[in-house]
Amino acid sequence: MSSNREVQNPAILNTISDRVIRDYYTAAIKSEVILDTLITPVVEDLLNIALGRDGDNKLHYVTKEFPLMTKLLAKEDTETEVKTKEDDRSVKADYLLCDDKYVYVVELKTTSGSFDYKQFNKYKAFCEECCFSKLLDCDADVVAKAYSVNNDGEGNSFEKLEGLYNSILSNERWKKVSGDTYNRLLDKKDIKELRERKNYTSTKKYMTQVAEIIDAGEYFYDSNNKPRDFIIERGGKHSSDIKCIYLLPISKQYGNMHNAMHKKDANYINEGNKEDYSNGPLMYIGLDDLLDKITKEGYLESEDKAFRKKEYFEWLVKGVLKPIFGKSE
Repeated sequence: MSSNREVQNPAILNTISDRVIRDYYTAAIKSEVILDTLITPVVEDLLNIALGRDGDNKLHYVTKEFPLMTKLLAKEDTETEVKTKEDDRSVKADYLLCDDKYVYVVELKTTSGSFDYKQFNKYKAFCEECCFSKLLDCDADVVAKAYSVNNDGEGNSFEKLEGLYNSILSNERWKKVSGDTYNRLLDKKDIKELRERKNYTSTKKYMTQVAEIIDAGEYFYDSNNKPRDFIIERGGKHSSDIKCIYLLPISKQYGNMHNAMHKKDANYINEGNKEDYSNGPLMYIGLDDLLDKITKEGYLESEDKAFRKKEYFEWLVKGVLKPIFGKSE
């Protein structure tokens, strides 16, 4: 982010904190969208703290609102409402992260009433049946269709997506339409600096997400530049490389979510308060317990536990998340 957009004034941050908290408790305001945006820069840090990850075992942010195409689900008895293989509907994951073995789709819930058991069942089906390489291929197909270009690249799923991205950028038709937006898209690291323009249509917004995925490409390969298994197409039966994490407001008494996980799927769910998070393909983390852990274990004070955006992280935890989701003192 460019320096002229950095906010140093505490009064401004206090105003934002106050407004977000007020909006959270105001009827009909979709505060989940606001909190989603605020959490994005540090979701990687929050999850690594919750899961006890560090070093080579860390989770890495890839992108947000990643589409999970329901046509990849074979079962029709899982309440996924899959109709045909040509169906282009998808479930949008709030955040997408990865480690060296798995890809994690993260669903943020900020109120107990926002839980949807059908959505939960779809995530469960993706964890059971699907692999990330196919999801990445489907995403590339959607992007190619939106830009009217062929998606016939070679290599693993990431290489094909990167090839498609470069193909679109080199297409004279999109150069002409995009104007100087085209030049900005070439610099993937600067993708968030794109200004809103009249000719920047919803179709071309696909490129923002594709660029973020490409920027995260370093996490898709090991230190020897060998591709991770989750971007390699695999035939036949294999274990899924997708896991799902629910970020919930309260870890224990969570109404329908708690019932769905503990009564209907007791053997499937790995609770957020257990030491080992690696066994269950679908996990939940309570923001109340997580914020308590951040405070008690000194994550905001310790220099040994520095974050990429430490000042922002501290403001978000103290100024926004704790007043809303923190446990009563």
